[in-house]
Amino acid sequence: MKKSSSEEIVSFVDRYVTCHNPDTSSEMEELVNLQMHRHAKTCKKAGHKICRFNFPLPPMPKTVILTPLDNSCFDEENKKQIKENAEKIKEVLDNMKYGEDTSFENFLNKLQLTEESYILAIRHTLKRDTLFLKRAPSEIRINSYNTNLLKAWRANMDMQYVLDPYACATYILSCITKGQRGMSRLLQKASEEAKSGNKDITNRVRQIGNKFLNAVEISAQEAVYLVLQMPMRRSS
Repeated sequence: MKKSSSEEIVSFVDRYVTCHNPDTSSEMEELVNLQMHRHAKTCKKAGHKICRFNFPLPPMPKTVILTPLDNSCFDEENKKQIKENAEKIKEVLDNMKYGEDTSFENFLNKLQLTEESYILAIRHTLKRDTLFLKRAPSEIRINSYNTNLLKAWRANMDMQYVLDPYACATYILSCITKGQRGMSRLLQKASEEAKSGNKDITNRVRQIGNKFLNAVEISAQEAVYLVLQMPMRRSS
């Protein structure tokens, strides 16, 4: 299968995905407000200090795919400057809260950076190839969306082009098979209660099973896997 070029991918994405902040007093303004990212408890999951979704996102003059920076191409002084520029960009974006109604050129002037040094600083923060949408400084907290789908769905969505098929498969599997922490705690407590009572093994299993069945909705097939302790996934 032929691999698409970066230009083809960018053209495809621009056709279907946007983060555009529409004019006021329009039907889309209310819908795009649903796309606004506001930091919540889930932002700090998995040990992230601020936002694991990397909001606010950096403005871009056009949609582009950026690769991680190869630091071996720069001397120590340049590497230090690029790192400082990246920290400055993050600080300015955080201070902008929900964005500012200004141009990309004015945003660069505020940072006192050229477009080239700005892109180098953004690449410094990357660990993998990343697609950045064309984004104005007023759109730094808007989730990407498809206009027609948003009009039909009328709720938040986050539409992203997948650059890494393996990462996509891993994400889908982790969603399908992720454990339920609340359920784990409930069953642990039920197990401890069953052990503390004067019950035979049959009644202990029945008590734990009742707790489980009354606390979660699952398919019959999944219930069989769980009761028989069959693995729902395997990895090499």
